[in-house]
Amino acid sequence: AAAAARYDAEERKSVGSGTGGARADGWQDPRKGSFKAYYDKWDSFDVDAELDRIEAEERRAKELIRDEEAARRKREEERVAARRKQLASLKLRVEPRDMSETERTYHARREKEKGNEYFRSNELEDAVLYYGRSLAFDPGSAIVYANRALAYSKLKKYAKAEEDCTSAIERDASYVKAWVRRASVRFSRGRYVEAIADNDEALRLDAGNKVAAKQRKEAVTKLREVEGMHAETVLESGDRSAVKPGSRGTRLAIAEDDSSTDDDSDTEEVPIGGAARAAAAVDAVYRSGS
Repeated sequence: AAAAARYDAEERKSVGSGTGGARADGWQDPRKGSFKAYYDKWDSFDVDAELDRIEAEERRAKELIRDEEAARRKREEERVAARRKQLASLKLRVEPRDMSETERTYHARREKEKGNEYFRSNELEDAVLYYGRSLAFDPGSAIVYANRALAYSKLKKYAKAEEDCTSAIERDASYVKAWVRRASVRFSRGRYVEAIADNDEALRLDAGNKVAAKQRKEAVTKLREVEGMHAETVLESGDRSAVKPGSRGTRLAIAEDDSSTDDDSDTEEVPIGGAARAAAAVDAVYRSGS
């Protein structure tokens, strides 16, 4: 009790002296004085200035990221430009016609392999160039034409892709991949009847080809969207001109979808063969208009 009385006396003395909770022996009650200092510090804190500082730091960080990204893009563009310039300057050191067949075959395979390497690394323009060099040595290679067609297709150069697919088919009409790829390209160009015909031919050559079956189903679906109720007439008769002018559906915008995969897909029972006849007629119209 006596100790408690002495403590209270000391407390009253310290409060009365205005020391803010400090005692003669240096002890300070943390409950007293510290809160006043805290609030005094908070009152002196400039919120607007702190917000401005934070915003400035965020701006500097964003600018730094933007500058680094711009520098990276510039370096990449310069690298690609330099590489294209280098490739464009490359000339065939020896005229293919001056080579033996064995030499031409060797160089054609070597250039094709380079094209494949660039294709795998997604350097498609370079892949196209080396496939072209391979064809300079062996213009009869259906495989290289089909490979270059795929590169053109990924570059969305569909007209060139279709032309290369056709060249591949002309050199080897049994080359299933060429038919499948041309069907995909024609689908991307909105030429659904011809796409169906190419898939039909691929399925005739390889009845179990899952890609062709899936692509065919997609092309039939798109054709029905375009032609509406007249789609069956086109598919069954093989003659798109049988649909009266003005009664056809609106032609859809060119689709740039090359999403066909190798997964299983049930095909619809649509007569095979009729589309091929229609495709020939449509192809003639395209050629006459080009």
